[in-house]
Amino acid sequence: MKRTILALAALVALTGCVTYQATPATTPAPPGGSGPVEATPVACSTVPPERDAPARLETGIARVSLCNDPGHAELYGMPGPTPPADALVLDADRVAAAYNALDRAELATMICTADMGPAYRLVVEYPDGRTVQLSGEMFGCHVVGTKVGSHAVLDAFTDALVAQRATLTPPRLVLAADAVCPSPSSWVRAELADTTQGVLCTGFDAGARGEPIEGDAWQVVLADITANGREVTADDYPNDCASSEAVTLVGLTPWGEMTSLQRSCDLYTWQTGPDDRTTMGWTPGDKAKALLS
Repeated sequence: MKRTILALAALVALTGCVTYQATPATTPAPPGGSGPVEATPVACSTVPPERDAPARLETGIARVSLCNDPGHAELYGMPGPTPPADALVLDADRVAAAYNALDRAELATMICTADMGPAYRLVVEYPDGRTVQLSGEMFGCHVVGTKVGSHAVLDAFTDALVAQRATLTPPRLVLAADAVCPSPSSWVRAELADTTQGVLCTGFDAGARGEPIEGDAWQVVLADITANGREVTADDYPNDCASSEAVTLVGLTPWGEMTSLQRSCDLYTWQTGPDDRTTMGWTPGDKAKALLS
């Protein structure tokens, strides 16, 4: 399962969807053990710009939190997608295994692409208080720490986090529609089938505003998308509508992850998972259209 975002344009900060506070890292109870699992992440606002460059990651990890890399945000003005509202505390050594399996980045001889994208910071904590600040660049040479393969490490984190969530109760999503709209994206990709509410966003960037679609109304929209969504090509895009207003329909999971559908005239489009990148399209039926007007 690969739910991580693989390529993103310049993004502005997103806050207000899920509220959480940091607590000290603790070693999780083993599967089948007693006691709740503490999955609260570190506060990303406290993450330092400095990053570590380990040759290897030791196992025995207590907690891994995903944040946007603060140094990247400061240098390029790209704060990045929304981090998950929970930390990885079960099977966290999968992150170490993925990192240790990568080849060293020989930057002096490597040829890298000139694209731009976000960068993440994995805050890796051990029971004895040690912390490793591991940064991964989702562009260029895709360097993570001293290695090549930022996607592989992020996928390991994401896959383990999704598996962990199957054992936990989702948080209550505190939805702030206007906070969603300036940057409707998240590090962990949301599948439409997993969304429980939505936001209809209008406008661009910091000026975008949103209207929440919750409860039965979202279920009507989701059912219409499921029934009438189809694969589309460039020839299917309409070009004769008068409105040039930017409209995005955002679906959110209980964990705060997002998936976005861009509107062009009456056609909403989105891409499937990163493995196939199929473009899907949906024209709302009468009931759904009334909810989106």
